[in-house]
Amino acid sequence: MPNTENCLVEIPVEYLSQFRDAYKINWPEHILAFSFLDKMIKRFKERPEQREIVKIYSVNGKLEEDATFIAVVQDYTVVVATLDLSFNRLSRGLKGLNFKTVKKFSGLREIYKTAVLEFIKNEGLITLVHKDMIMVHMNCEDAKKLKYEVPKGLVIRELNNSDINKVNSVWPNRYNGSEKLLSYCIDTNFSLGLFDKKSGELLAWCLENDVNSLFVLQVDENHLRKGYATIITKALSKLIADERGLDINANIICSNVKSMGLFEKLSFKVIDNNSFVIVRN
Repeated sequence: MPNTENCLVEIPVEYLSQFRDAYKINWPEHILAFSFLDKMIKRFKERPEQREIVKIYSVNGKLEEDATFIAVVQDYTVVVATLDLSFNRLSRGLKGLNFKTVKKFSGLREIYKTAVLEFIKNEGLITLVHKDMIMVHMNCEDAKKLKYEVPKGLVIRELNNSDINKVNSVWPNRYNGSEKLLSYCIDTNFSLGLFDKKSGELLAWCLENDVNSLFVLQVDENHLRKGYATIITKALSKLIADERGLDINANIICSNVKSMGLFEKLSFKVIDNNSFVIVRN
């Protein structure tokens, strides 16, 4: 890799495993970074065209001890990680991003947040949305043991693009263009819906994102308090554990008491706080 100081250099696929493995330390502290890189390594092998959609950069063109990387998905979602507690390299790397279009910092861990928010302030960027979240975790072996029963007359199947309008229309965190994110996640990750067999109505759903987190967990307002959220959460968690062999995590908006209670009931454990921040120039 070229030794270009203080600029973003795309990481060749063959180097990604070295960055990924650096984040095994103090498991599951760095699960978001590890899971993202692990997923991309596998995806790039299966679908090379995804390299045009997901860009993963090092800050100076080589693997440093701190394994700093900055990823941009669909020229919108930004994922950052570093083991450098001074955050110097991360802060330098952020200067290489193009903020002419809106960007969303996703899964922004508490430990990185101050450095990123300081960068946003210093660069004069405008914060459109800033929401803090609680991150919960379940290890893979426990997720594999999850059991659930699908009520009579209902069926669980993967979501497809025909479901996007309904999912997006009632998503509390939707934004202009969020259909594109949902379509991307359904195309590249696991997603499940609970459907009425007879009518085909979508009753409950949950998606997986690129950092291996459950998100957009929701139940149709006409079918609340029937246990559907628990069923679909168990189903997707078990699917990810069985098929990917990965731990499960979820990020819950701090004010969402009901979701927090659901994950606590399923024995997910709080391991971190993080945020998503949407900014523009």
